[in-house]
Amino acid sequence: MSGVDICGFIGDIKTPEDLCARWYQLSIFYPFARNAHSPYIGDIDNSQEPYAFTGVYDKSIQQSTNIRYSLLKHLLTLFFSKKNPSTPLGVGTVVKPLIFGFHDDPTLPPFGDVVHDHQFLYGDSIMAAPALFKDLTSVPVYFPNCRWFDLRSRNEIKTRGKTATISATFEEAVPYFLKGGSILLTQDTKGIWSSEDLSDIFTVTIGLDDFKEGQIAEAQGEILGLISYNEDYVFDKSAEKDCIVSIKASYQMGDQTKLVLKATNRSAQASTDPVRINEVYILGASKDSNLKFKEAKLESHDDQKVEITTSGEWMKLTFSPIDFGNGTEYTFIFN
Repeated sequence: MSGVDICGFIGDIKTPEDLCARWYQLSIFYPFARNAHSPYIGDIDNSQEPYAFTGVYDKSIQQSTNIRYSLLKHLLTLFFSKKNPSTPLGVGTVVKPLIFGFHDDPTLPPFGDVVHDHQFLYGDSIMAAPALFKDLTSVPVYFPNCRWFDLRSRNEIKTRGKTATISATFEEAVPYFLKGGSILLTQDTKGIWSSEDLSDIFTVTIGLDDFKEGQIAEAQGEILGLISYNEDYVFDKSAEKDCIVSIKASYQMGDQTKLVLKATNRSAQASTDPVRINEVYILGASKDSNLKFKEAKLESHDDQKVEITTSGEWMKLTFSPIDFGNGTEYTFIFN
């Protein structure tokens, strides 16, 4: 639960807008995030709320805050995902250095290299590389030797086991990436005023691992199976019980291309609530950037209309919200 007073608490001068906007981008990934400050420095107004900023910095801070809230239930899941019957007190960290996740990567830069100060893992599936210096429009990012997707564009990063230059202007979100083989559940933040306004509906983003045509590509993820995220409810259901829902995706291209999504409780003794999903992004669905599917249908749910959007290497499926909980399996067929 570590964090700092975002943009600083007090000083001789007001924190510059560009520094504060970068600080907000970094704070997306703080386990404990708050903007706390002294309202005045002498006679100088020291306002640091998002609405106190102007132009590109105002928009950047709003964007960062929206991403923070879209990931909020994912963060809460990370707090509990390390707790299981074999480690009842929990183990591990939420924000951690690259070496924790890729100690066996022979191409990982040596300790002391700049990447170890500027990049970090957020859980096991997200890697962040915020800009930490003034006047930067790009950042060097080392990509461990596996598949990665830019969560801003949803496109695959072609670099592996090397460093690439990634755009990081204020018009863009903080650079953050999804590891291949991972599933991320996020939420829409439109009209959100507080965490209590978040609904029980999720967007599923699937970052596929490597595969060849005819093979099955897989991805896995977790989410708390709780319909309410009220503090007391979360403690009762999760601190004492393992209420993690494990989600698995299997994608196969061929004569009949299909995606299978399956949810199971991580613990057979857990009592979980179903989550609801209404969007699915499939990243890395094609190697040739030439997806041509025109329609998709949800097998055994003929009344459910599925809209399909393709863009280069990824697809988006949109449909009316459906329950997704323990024992649920959905198969999408593409034509």
